[in-house]
Amino acid sequence: MYNELDVIFLKEDLPQHSLKKGDIVTVVAVYAAGNLLEIEFIAFSGKTIAIASVEPKQISLLNLNSVISVRGNESAA
Repeated sequence: MYNELDVIFLKEDLPQHSLKKGDIVTVVAVYAAGNLLEIEFIAFSGKTIAIASVEPKQISLLNLNSVISVRGNESAA
């Protein structure tokens, strides 16, 4: 079960939002008894890059063994 403000990562690409597998996003809303979540992806600058709806199978919670990486995002320019 996911909650609002959970920090999660994507398990698959969301090309329509320029998001890639492994991107770290935040849950901003939980709908339909937890079966649909709205997520927000923010650039390091603080600018919102995308807001998207996903199913729980498309995301996973970060844990203490998670490795964080950085990638460029041309759509944020």
